[in-house]
Amino acid sequence: MQKLSSLTAVLPCYNEKASIEAAVRSLYAEAGKLSSDFELLAVDGNSADGTLELLRSLEKELPQLRVLVQPRDKRGHGRALLLGYAAASKDWIFQTDSDAQFDITELPKLAQYADKLDFISGIRTPRRDPPARLLLTAAIKSVIFLVSGVRLKDPNCPFRLMRVCAIKPLLARIPDDTVAPNIFLSILAATGGLRRAEVPVTHLPRKDEVKRQRMTKLALKGLIQLIRFRPVWPRNPAQ
Repeated sequence: MQKLSSLTAVLPCYNEKASIEAAVRSLYAEAGKLSSDFELLAVDGNSADGTLELLRSLEKELPQLRVLVQPRDKRGHGRALLLGYAAASKDWIFQTDSDAQFDITELPKLAQYADKLDFISGIRTPRRDPPARLLLTAAIKSVIFLVSGVRLKDPNCPFRLMRVCAIKPLLARIPDDTVAPNIFLSILAATGGLRRAEVPVTHLPRKDEVKRQRMTKLALKGLIQLIRFRPVWPRNPAQ
C-alpha cells in the first residue's frame, strides 16, 4: 500500500446523526493506515439533529479528530469544503462526504498514484443517482468544456486526494460563496497543468430521499455559478 507523508481527511456533514459515527470511524481507520501523521476534520453545518453533539463526543475519544463548525452566516456544503480545505495542516487532503455513497476502503486506489501525481479524483462507476442528477452532470461537463476546453469525466466527485501545496494557489481563485468548489478545483487543476488522474471508484445509492433532492438542487446551482463565473476560467493551453 502506498503511504502518504501526512494526510488531512475532510468530512463535511449536516444532519447526519444516523450515519456520522460509522462514517467518522471508518475514515479515521483508513486515514491511519495511509499515514501515521493524519488528522480528520469533520465540518458541521450547524446540524439540528444531534450530529454536532455526537461529533463532540467522538472528538474526546479520537485524538486525531477535529470538529469544525461553520459560522451561521456562512453555511452550506460548498463553504464547508472550503473551510476544511483552508484548515488542513498536512501534505495531502482527502475529501469525501458522510452520506455512505462510497466505499472508504477504496482510498488506496487514489493513494497509489501519490508519488507521481498532484490531484487524483474518483469517477463514480457506475453512477447511482436519479435521472435528473445525471442530466445536470452531463450539462455541467458540457459547460466545462465550452468555458475551459477540458473534458472531465466526473468533475464534482466527492472522493478525491489532493496535494496541498498544489491546490492552495487554486483555492485562492475560487469564490467563497460557490456551492460546488470541487468543480472549480477540477477545472483549475486541469487548466493549470497539475499532474492529475481520474480513477474509477464504487458508487452506492443514496438512501435519504430528502438529501438526494437537496444535492440535485445544489448541482443546479453549481451549473448556474459555473456559467456566471465564466471569466474566471483560463482556457486549456492544449486546446
